[in-house]
Amino acid sequence: MNLTVVLPADMTAPARARALVAECFDSSSDRRVALQQDAMQVVSELTANAVLHGEPPYKLQVSAQPDSVRIEISQNQGRRPGSGPKIRADRLGLQLVAALSQGWGSTTAPGDAHGQVVRQTVWAQIDNSTSSGTSPTRLGSPSQG
Repeated sequence: MNLTVVLPADMTAPARARALVAECFDSSSDRRVALQQDAMQVVSELTANAVLHGEPPYKLQVSAQPDSVRIEISQNQGRRPGSGPKIRADRLGLQLVAALSQGWGSTTAPGDAHGQVVRQTVWAQIDNSTSSGTSPTRLGSPSQG
């Protein structure tokens, strides 16, 4: 199932994103439920970061396959690339995203003809190999393990 939607421009966006991601799954197996739960946590973290650090519109894209899901959150940054804060993986929320996903990252692209508004997309890929339920032992950085 593929989904693209513009989220509310306020702190209700993470809850709305979680509800939309939940609807992308059927709960036909324990592994599917684990994938759904991990996807809901990841979309909540990515959406909260977008609302806190970006500017609307906030666009959610979800591509759910039987054994994986890709989540993308796009938002305006309002500045040229390199002039704003960089995404830091040492923040607890992004550590959670890293622990629950196969991979994650971000891209930037100019949003208008003058390059003044920058669109940033933060994405995460989750599959059944990383979705075995939330485990506190998965939250450290690779250098800690």
